[in-house]
Amino acid sequence: LMSKSDAAAKVIKELFNGYGPLATMQARIQIAYVLGIHPDWQDRVLQVMRKLRNAFAHDADDIQKFCERLMPSKNA
Repeated sequence: LMSKSDAAAKVIKELFNGYGPLATMQARIQIAYVLGIHPDWQDRVLQVMRKLRNAFAHDADDIQKFCERLMPSKNA
């Protein structure tokens, strides 16, 4: 028989690994936003950071474009 803490650890691992519902950065950002863990402005920053991470991992041509989006607008 598995202890309660072992069972909980197994569930957590299944949530965050492989094809689990919280396995992607996008899913983690979304659930944190819905739960009110971070406000709108942080959600936007996290989304840009996620896209930047994906650009580094998959498409280096887009890196500068995403970095520019992190800088404050001169018109703001």
